[in-house]
Amino acid sequence: MKSSSDRDYFRFTLTAGQRVDVSCSIPSAYDADLYLLNSGGSTQTRSVNNGKGADESLSWTAASAGTYYVDLEAYSGSGSAAYSCLISKS
Repeated sequence: MKSSSDRDYFRFTLTAGQRVDVSCSIPSAYDADLYLLNSGGSTQTRSVNNGKGADESLSWTAASAGTYYVDLEAYSGSGSAAYSCLISKS
């Protein structure tokens, strides 16, 4: 997250009824927001915890099969500290 307008996307596919869990560890220099988008870019669910260093997580079950995206964006703050995200499907 090199700037407060930075966004990182991660693409994956889900089948109908499949659940995805996403958890991101956010460094103390950033206030980030986490979104789950469908292939058309519409938000399916989101996590917008307030404050720098607040981790973000979400869980969601797909109603239909398709390609989906995790969008992690810097709401405020920037720097060179690394974040990490774990995406798991079940």
